[in-house]
Parts: sequence; C-alpha cells; structure tokens
Amino acid sequence: MLLADFRVRFPEWALASDAYVQSYLDAALLQLDSSVYGDTIDEAQAYMACHLMAVTPAGFAAGLSNK
Repeated sequence: MLLADFRVRFPEWALASDAYVQSYLDAALLQLDSSVYGDTIDEAQAYMACHLMAVTPAGFAAGLSNK
C-alpha cells in the first residue's frame, strides 16, 4: 500500500510521521505471504502495519489522533 493511500484510509495515524508509518508498512509486508492474500495484500499490509504500530511503545508515543 502506498503511504498516501494509507493516510487517506487511516486518518487516526495523522500524528505519526511519514517515515514512521512507511517503516511499519515495509515491515508489515515482510510478514505477509502474497500467495495467501492475493489481491488483498495491500489491505492486509495496512492492517498489519496498524497493529504493529499500535502494540509498540513508540506507537503509543506517536499517538493516535481522535479524528
């Protein structure tokens, strides 16, 4: 998933920097098997990135906005 698409889909991560979000999008993709997710790999990547950001102490510091 492109960073710009992530930003539109998940505005609650607006307070996190682009570099921070991109690093988790990259990490998420490494954990997913495209043969399993097929055409939904972008969605799986985005949700995995959200999960990874949310469960880390740095994710809490990045803060979810209430928008």
